[in-house]
Amino acid sequence: MVISTIYSLYTLFIIKNAGRLLYAHQDDWVHVNCALWSAEVYEELTGALQNVHTAVGRGRQLRCEYCTKHGATVGCCTRGCSANYHFVCAKLSHCVFQQDKKVYCASHASHAVGELVHGAKFCVNRRVCVNNDKVKFNKKTWNRGLDPSVMNMVIGESFANL
Repeated sequence: MVISTIYSLYTLFIIKNAGRLLYAHQDDWVHVNCALWSAEVYEELTGALQNVHTAVGRGRQLRCEYCTKHGATVGCCTRGCSANYHFVCAKLSHCVFQQDKKVYCASHASHAVGELVHGAKFCVNRRVCVNNDKVKFNKKTWNRGLDPSVMNMVIGESFANL
């Protein structure tokens, strides 16, 4: 029970900080801030996020400096610094986020010269979606289906294991 409660609280912490989930393709979903703060991702005037799939592919190769797990797509902008983080891990590591989408690790925070993003400024209340125009459908993966034993669903502030 204690582990389940800790996991539920951690999941809620991630959701509150990383933002809502966006459908990326087939069985892939990304948190809005995880996508927006990835270096290669940019937002068009329509709200379509470009290059999200490139960021996901790159993230599979990179380990997070904070938690050491794969999937880190938020990197320090200082030349020569190899620090990469998950979005939430970057916040926990005291990275500095600039309005122009540049991120600096705690060691290079002094390099930040632009307007900084804090607290509620991370909230994404506008319409955004992942651009899937050039992504091909993978029938083999799609036919495999979902494993119900590992599905989690979040509704508002509630957490439910299915």
